[in-house]
Amino acid sequence: MKISAMTIVFNTESILPKNMLKLCVENMLPFVDEYILIEGATKASYGHPFDGDTSFFTADGKSNDGTIEVLQDLEKTYDKVKVIYSKGFWPGKTFMCNAMSQIAQGNYIWQIDADEFYRHSDIEKIIDLLKKYNPGQVDFYANHFVFGFDSCIDETNGKKWGNDIPWRRIFKHTPGKSYWMSHEPPVYNNQGFPTYQWNNNISRDRTLSIDIKMFHYSYVVESQFRFKTKFFKNPEYDIVWDRYKDIGVKNIFGIEPKKFIGEHPEIIEKNYIL
Repeated sequence: MKISAMTIVFNTESILPKNMLKLCVENMLPFVDEYILIEGATKASYGHPFDGDTSFFTADGKSNDGTIEVLQDLEKTYDKVKVIYSKGFWPGKTFMCNAMSQIAQGNYIWQIDADEFYRHSDIEKIIDLLKKYNPGQVDFYANHFVFGFDSCIDETNGKKWGNDIPWRRIFKHTPGKSYWMSHEPPVYNNQGFPTYQWNNNISRDRTLSIDIKMFHYSYVVESQFRFKTKFFKNPEYDIVWDRYKDIGVKNIFGIEPKKFIGEHPEIIEKNYIL
């Protein structure tokens, strides 16, 4: 069994916590057969908010903050890493995903955001599940970290923002034949059917039952909030951050995060947790 990891990348060096893209890739490399990154800005014209418009960050469709240099270094350092660079603006994230899918050689595709991590012990459990059950898809709940690494929104807050829908992350793949129907929500087509319709899928409740969750560090620093305000054309992200910064209120979209009690993935503990 082979696993192809994939990540969409744009201006990560100025948006994410320092070195997070590099750490994200290095966290997964021991467990995957190839890691394909797709770089570039989107200029979506058909109105899908999650495929958004990043043209206000760049004039030529490429990252312009040192991200490309990081990608080039990863390619030189690790044989498993491949990068697809933009040739102007991408028409949306679904197109970026399919550029990866067309060259992926794994039996599974593992979609990973650049601010997304898993504990190594959990990755080993997931690989065992793939080998044993050969599912069409694997879903997760997530720990969403907000206002730093010590406060989190998870399934105990209810199935609200962040966990209102399953996090579809691993998809059965047939090289040269499978493709993305949609990036958000993720819909992957294999053997003529969306993988979420397969009967042997591993649900987020099942992964949670064996203590597996995704760790999503998507709102830990100010630059992440500022980017999302522009990308989603939603000023609420700025309002949420400013309220936290000015008066210390930790509340995002009506949800108050809880103090995180537990262990972060090892690479996060080593590089960010004091």
